[in-house]
Amino acid sequence: MIAELEAIKAHLEAVLSPLTGHIADAGDAIGPYFIVWAGVGDMPADESSGGPCGEFSGQVGITGTAMSPKAALNIAHDALQALTPGRAPRSLPGVTGRHVELSYVGSRPVQVDRSVTGVVSNTHPAYAVVLFDVHSQPLN
Repeated sequence: MIAELEAIKAHLEAVLSPLTGHIADAGDAIGPYFIVWAGVGDMPADESSGGPCGEFSGQVGITGTAMSPKAALNIAHDALQALTPGRAPRSLPGVTGRHVELSYVGSRPVQVDRSVTGVVSNTHPAYAVVLFDVHSQPLN
């Protein structure tokens, strides 16, 4: 699943430039940016040991982060359009030796994190999430 997350991040960075992307955690990054993530339960057991893995499915989330709810929603919407134009399933290039297909699942309401305040803007960051099913299988 790591290769799939990296391919999604690379595709979104190319389409959503100048936004930067992160996998799982943005650290101390200042928005706007997006995070590509998946649950640990979605990672095939043999991938963690570096071995080849067969066919698997899981769920991937994209979180758009910005200093306003509207900007966070725009990032999530742009990611949705970039990964599944018209919300149709789409093959994702960039994962060597694998066929990867993404399907739109849904989204979560935008949330404002009032426990964090921007030093310059004196506003609170907002987060918008869009979810995808990912199905990955070897080409051969």
